[in-house]
Amino acid sequence: MAREPQSPTTACLPLEFILKPKSWLWGTLTSIRLTVFLLLILAAVAVIGTIVPQNQPQNQYLSRFGEVWGALLWRSGFSWVYFSPWFLGPIVLLAVNILACVVHGLPQAVRRALQPLTVSTALTLPERGQITWPAKSIPTLS
Repeated sequence: MAREPQSPTTACLPLEFILKPKSWLWGTLTSIRLTVFLLLILAAVAVIGTIVPQNQPQNQYLSRFGEVWGALLWRSGFSWVYFSPWFLGPIVLLAVNILACVVHGLPQAVRRALQPLTVSTALTLPERGQITWPAKSIPTLS
């Protein structure tokens, strides 16, 4: 018997699978590594946008950088970096990454905020730092 071909709607992954806390996509979206990677890409593209003059006519790029490099800069979108997919793509991904991190940490933050602060719950909080004062002897007046 021949199998029926799947329709595009049944062949796609359901949204619950994609947004499950254990799925690969969700783990990638909530990772700090992705955040750092996107920030590095944005920094590199911003440096290019700072070095290459922006929003100039094509003939200015051709005369300043030569025929080959001027045409390459113009066609690749580096003459208008801040409006190009090279910049807007990582910006959108960074926004999605930050939103996913907020959604991922929100339930735990709400649980902690609603929990009354007692001595036992205060002792479970992570230690952020410790200040140690040197012991000094207090001079006495005799």
